[in-house]
Amino acid sequence: HHPPPCSVLVSAEPPFKTVDELYCNLSLAPRARVAVTGTCADAPDPQPILVHHGNAAFLALGHDVEACLHPGFTQLLTRAVHSLIDPEKRTA
Repeated sequence: HHPPPCSVLVSAEPPFKTVDELYCNLSLAPRARVAVTGTCADAPDPQPILVHHGNAAFLALGHDVEACLHPGFTQLLTRAVHSLIDPEKRTA
């Protein structure tokens, strides 16, 4: 489930805040690697934001145009794509 849009603190480098929906309690594959997490008032425990598994990446943000235009989101999207192109550059 996910709470309604809220102010999400994203643990990327550098960390940033955005207003978006935050999926909670996701079931991840055993070998999936969580690269970035996020928290908000309704979900204080870290939740997966960017997940790598094999040749796939999951980015949990970007539920509307405003969220997609946030510079932090575009950095995460670029990071996800680069990790698929060059897995050696993938960071946990």
